[in-house]
Amino acid sequence: MQKLFKYIQDNIISNKTGIRDMAVSFAPQIASAVFGFAMSIFLARGLGAESLGKYALITSFAALITGFSDLGINQTAIRFASRAVSKNDDELQYAVLRWALRIRFSLVLMLFAISYFVAEVVATDFWGSSELAVLIRINLLIVLFNVFSSIPIIYFQSKRLFGKNAFVAVGQSVINFSGITFIAITGMWSIYNVIIVTVISNLIGMLVFLVIVPRHAIFRMQDFKNGFKEIFRAPKEHYLHETTVDKSSAESFAFFMVITSIIVILTMQADVWLMGRYLTKDQIGIYNVATKLALPLMMFLNAFNTVLWPRASSATSREETMLLLKKTVKVSSIVFLFVLIYSFFAPMLIKYIYGLAYDSSIMLSRILCFRYSISILVCPIGIIGYNLGFIRIYWKVNLIQLIFVVLINVFLLPVIGVYASALALIINELTGFAASVLIIRHKIKQANV
Repeated sequence: MQKLFKYIQDNIISNKTGIRDMAVSFAPQIASAVFGFAMSIFLARGLGAESLGKYALITSFAALITGFSDLGINQTAIRFASRAVSKNDDELQYAVLRWALRIRFSLVLMLFAISYFVAEVVATDFWGSSELAVLIRINLLIVLFNVFSSIPIIYFQSKRLFGKNAFVAVGQSVINFSGITFIAITGMWSIYNVIIVTVISNLIGMLVFLVIVPRHAIFRMQDFKNGFKEIFRAPKEHYLHETTVDKSSAESFAFFMVITSIIVILTMQADVWLMGRYLTKDQIGIYNVATKLALPLMMFLNAFNTVLWPRASSATSREETMLLLKKTVKVSSIVFLFVLIYSFFAPMLIKYIYGLAYDSSIMLSRILCFRYSISILVCPIGIIGYNLGFIRIYWKVNLIQLIFVVLINVFLLPVIGVYASALALIINELTGFAASVLIIRHKIKQANV
């Protein structure tokens, strides 16, 4: 036991900077959860159950479009902008950010146009509330604003300025919360007012923080002087020949990230969709409560990945990549131990927070929390693995994971209920972990031949 404590202490001391950056990056996750919870209380009390249900439908439409408006473009931008920063090449960093903005904005415009016309069909034919179509269309403006709101976050992450990145993310949450607070104070409760104020708040949040980013990271007239095709062509890394890791171009990397992102989105939604097909609503409610105690782990994982992504991207040699991999495995293995303890004890709080009616969610929550303990081992290895050429392979692994998740849910949901979905997620993570380890071992052997 003493040796274990010594091992943990030595790794904390040797990774002080990374741990500090993780702590800072965890702040926006906490702020988002706290403000989100407070907003949900205001909305529930102010709108009432029926109007709140309509509001949930409206925002779910925009959330779906937002999910498909990124598709790994932001991660691609952070990766290649971070590499430019590691070479002190500000101009290339700005060029990458401008290219990513043009790609994502074009994608969002296309999705916006399609969604604008589909909104009427969804509201009328699927939800039976034709009056929601106008509000859905107004709320879609948030999707456009989110594209520009992400620019400061990508910029500061690529430069590893996690304090400023956290400031922007928390600031945007505060502004959004202020809008709902204004309605609560004035008593102007209606779905229309909530949607309008939310859109305005997002616009203000976008404009306030956009001004702190260098103008050349957003727009440069010269980019439009070489023809239409050049607008969407990624800037070239003139020092790419110097790197001894994956040499994928930004365009190639983005292409595979789009495929991977689509598969991951489908995988993460498959359990809920299939539960809706095979289970009763009360079982889905049990599952929903079980996921709540896993939220802190999800937020920690997001913070971990936020810190690791630019670090892994900046490692432009195989030696740097392997050193980072060893450090990350040590840190994630320590975190894994703490998460295991959390996974056992934290779910016990369910019966006190949600009531004895949800007592059956405790064991289920433990399984879902354990799933995140595996994720904390898998995701960091996967991110660093992109330096070893994972980008061309991992979408195939993701496709196998999707097939496993669907098959397990389809065959076992009618037999063991919600535990089938929890088991499917565990298998999903173990498949990713096994694949990551095998691929890395294969790449190391290739390098040593």
